[in-house]
Amino acid sequence: NAGKTFTLIKIDEISSVGSVRLRLRSLMETLKDTGSKKEITPAQTVKNCVSFSASDHGKPILGPDFADCYTPFFSPVFKLLGYDLRILPPSDRESVEYGLRYANNEICFPATVIIGDFIKAFKNGLYDPKQAVVGMTQTGGQCRATSYLSMIRRGLSGAGYPNVPVVAFTAGDGLNNEQGGFRFAFRKIAKPAFVSLQFADAIAKMYYKSVVREILPGQAVEIRDRYLELGSAAVESGDTEFLPEILKRAVEDFNGICREERNLPRVGIVGEIFVKYNRFSQMHVVDWLISQGIEVSVPSLTDFALQFFVNVKVNRDAGIQKGSLSIFLEMFFGILVDTLLRRFDKILEAFRFYEPSPGIYNKASAAADMVNLVDQFGEGWLIPAEIAGFAREGVWDVVCLQPFGCIANHVVGKGIERRVKRLYPRANLLYLDFDAGASEVNILNRLHFVADNARRNCVVTDRIAV
Repeated sequence: NAGKTFTLIKIDEISSVGSVRLRLRSLMETLKDTGSKKEITPAQTVKNCVSFSASDHGKPILGPDFADCYTPFFSPVFKLLGYDLRILPPSDRESVEYGLRYANNEICFPATVIIGDFIKAFKNGLYDPKQAVVGMTQTGGQCRATSYLSMIRRGLSGAGYPNVPVVAFTAGDGLNNEQGGFRFAFRKIAKPAFVSLQFADAIAKMYYKSVVREILPGQAVEIRDRYLELGSAAVESGDTEFLPEILKRAVEDFNGICREERNLPRVGIVGEIFVKYNRFSQMHVVDWLISQGIEVSVPSLTDFALQFFVNVKVNRDAGIQKGSLSIFLEMFFGILVDTLLRRFDKILEAFRFYEPSPGIYNKASAAADMVNLVDQFGEGWLIPAEIAGFAREGVWDVVCLQPFGCIANHVVGKGIERRVKRLYPRANLLYLDFDAGASEVNILNRLHFVADNARRNCVVTDRIAV
């Protein structure tokens, strides 16, 4: 904007010295060029997106699609706060193209997809940019996702929509985002949101168990979507107490479509939260494994939320965090959460292929054998916790899904492989990176090896059982 010359040079273990020198020579020649010398002018004002004011309260808030079993509950929960949240259609290749055009391609793949979704909605006329607001969850932290808000604002401005307000869905107050007219009263929706999460997790668990055992193709998806619709309608009406009754009926229906096949080849899924649950951004890895007759084990989203309680205690004991508020929240929500968990788990016991959850504290204990629990960047210790949880259930083949260059998952996920192998020698780990240029052929080729190994492990388990 100020007319200055900028040169970017990246250095890594495979950088070409010739390429670096070429860039430096080009820079030097540019500086020597007398024609390029011009009077330095003040930088042009960058058009940032406007802030959310009280007058924007009635506008629909656009949110990205997340996952089949969880997205249906976003809008009903936000309705309890008085906001009209509209979930955008599932992402596609057009989303990626818009994301690459208006966002830096060095950011993580989920950000590319999400920014592209927002811009695509305006470019295709799905929403009027003058009558809409863009919203995004934000937890803060050390990963690139902390920059989502600024990247979304920059992308919208570059695409010609600087007047679209951007709001953050965050329970904390340390986020610097101009949204004076928007208040995310998390405490008001904490209980209905958590009950909805429990219901969605229960449906997801039964779906993954049933879809590879269904008598007729398509039955599991039909039952899943039907009960997600019933559940979201109950939340929208403010009747979350009815969700356990709906879940009881869902258990009966899922029981009725399954063949009696106990021991199937199994593969566990871990990794970055968005790629782990979002079908498009993971290039339908989970769907492909299911099509191969593999029972896929996807961790519940509840564990991602409940790691908060473990982190609070660990940080307090380590002297990293202090304050009575955290202790109060830990005690109050801990009792509430435990009551709800036992209530829904009791209903799930009637499911034919029910498996009890080890609980977040048991998982944390297993993770502590591999990493220090103060390691909380990104998914942090949750990745080793989930891998250990799978190993203790006899699921030896695990796929770790992550955006390319996701430092937290590369450090924690790949960094623990040697320790995992030492503790669980039969464990077989595959790390898959996703970005806009990821090759589907390369992904599937590697998945074939995992699927074959899972089948061999299944045969070995059968022999041991006999």
